[in-house]
Amino acid sequence: MNLKSYILPSFIILALIQIAIPVKMILDNEKIHAQGKEYRLKAKLEYPDATLSGKYIRLSYEQDKFPVEHDSIWQNGETVFVVFKTDSSGYAVIDSLFKSKPEFTPNFVEAKIKFTQKEDICRVYLEYPFEKFFLEESRLSNEAMKNLRTRTESAQSVQSIIRIHSGKAAIKDILIDGGSILNL
Repeated sequence: MNLKSYILPSFIILALIQIAIPVKMILDNEKIHAQGKEYRLKAKLEYPDATLSGKYIRLSYEQDKFPVEHDSIWQNGETVFVVFKTDSSGYAVIDSLFKSKPEFTPNFVEAKIKFTQKEDICRVYLEYPFEKFFLEESRLSNEAMKNLRTRTESAQSVQSIIRIHSGKAAIKDILIDGGSILNL
């Protein structure tokens, strides 16, 4: 066989791979939304000026730290597994932190340790995989983005609604004073 006979099959295989990867990512995200447990987290919004990476909001959460007994066993940058529970006011709080996947529940999320801090008690500070919320650029002009900034700076409450399933998480919505950010 000559070289030309390999080109067309190789091109077709490469094209299928390039289509399959985003399709799998979309299906995985849809599975999280369909089967995942929903939690509400209190959040603060930040607006990075990143014109090259699109319009997005960075979220920081109140539930990004957890007390631990010994800070020496937790390493910066280490992957950990976080199990949430819902408190009496309906918000998610960290229930437990594990170094390996918990087998007793599918409702855990994979996170990374940003750093540990030892003051009166040892705490582990976490970085979640759902700290960026990308906005649909075709629906959001620069003027609308400025209005959103103004609205959130005066907001009394900001909540992130997330869904968690088998170590993965997806943001469903962000509520600003009870109103959805998706309805801009």
